[in-house]
Amino acid sequence: VEIAQEHLSKGEEVWLVTPTPTPTPTPTPSNAFVLTPSGSSSSSLQSVITTSGPGVAQQQGSFSSLAAARSAKRQSACSDSRKIAKAGRYTLSCKLTSAVRSARRRGSVRVLLRTTFTPTGGAARTITRVVTLKKTNSGVTG
Repeated sequence: VEIAQEHLSKGEEVWLVTPTPTPTPTPTPSNAFVLTPSGSSSSSLQSVITTSGPGVAQQQGSFSSLAAARSAKRQSACSDSRKIAKAGRYTLSCKLTSAVRSARRRGSVRVLLRTTFTPTGGAARTITRVVTLKKTNSGVTG
């Protein structure tokens, strides 16, 4: 400002330029979530997910059957996806495939369950856990 007054006193033209404010970067949304097992039935696995904001929650399960164990390939056990509108508690019900239901009739099955929460405009976060499903009866009598 002092320099501008010197030039003005000499009769020179002065332009004051103010820097354009830099926009503050918007913080990335939190991808934190809490996963609580809620139980299982003969046809699905239930989990309760508590999120910190809106986004998409996905749950995928896989297992190794006897045939898949020889080839080191995992089969799909279940899948579920849910859009989450706001922070809160939501239930994910992962429907079991016929392959895992059939394997349960032969013995207990260990399912690798991956739960991923992707907040709107943020990075995904995954929690992996192993769930053991007990052997079931075939339901066929006679």
